[in-house]
Amino acid sequence: MAEGEQPSDEFLDQQESSGIDTTAPITDEQGVEAATLLEEIIAKMGIAGTAAFVRSEDGSARINVSSEDSAILIGRKGRNLSAMQYLINRMISRGDTNENTERIVVDVEGYVDRRRESLEELARTMATRAKETQRNMRLKPLSPQERRIIHLTLQGDEEIRTFSLGESLFRSVVISPKNAVRPERAPRSSRGNRGGRRRGGRGRSGGGEFAGRSEGGDIDVGALSD
Repeated sequence: MAEGEQPSDEFLDQQESSGIDTTAPITDEQGVEAATLLEEIIAKMGIAGTAAFVRSEDGSARINVSSEDSAILIGRKGRNLSAMQYLINRMISRGDTNENTERIVVDVEGYVDRRRESLEELARTMATRAKETQRNMRLKPLSPQERRIIHLTLQGDEEIRTFSLGESLFRSVVISPKNAVRPERAPRSSRGNRGGRRRGGRGRSGGGEFAGRSEGGDIDVGALSD
């Protein structure tokens, strides 16, 4: 893996859609070092804050940040937080082993847990809508970690399947009903009389992949998080 590159979409997909973590765990010493580095970065930003390395209940590595300027550290839709997390993980990784190294989750004042709860609620709501309408629901682009939350939340639902589409920053999750019974299509000759009606586009081949948009547009989960 070249220096400065982010993990490949193929690698991230394996991680996000599976409950099995195949990465090599970092040591507690590495975690403490990462927390120290993050605290120094925050200080250089002119922000007062502390960072502490901990192990979550599931054993995952996490750095908890406390600061009165938490809104700045989190950023709009968590973008600043994501940037800090990416930077810290790059700093503790070693060359070609980057993709196989455990990822540290950086949290600021409980934002990550609130975001997870919002995403889980969103996943269940959109799964219900997908089953009721028998249409696919495509969410707004999400980070690999956020897509994984959607996948894992719905992996036990036997009526739903989830998969990712798109590339890089524009990759998103589609929530799809299994064995969907699609409505019978009208003959092409009769459809041609509809003229320029916008809804006529639904019957085109491949349109079902993005049919969630016909239910009121893509869902922007960023609005649910803060």
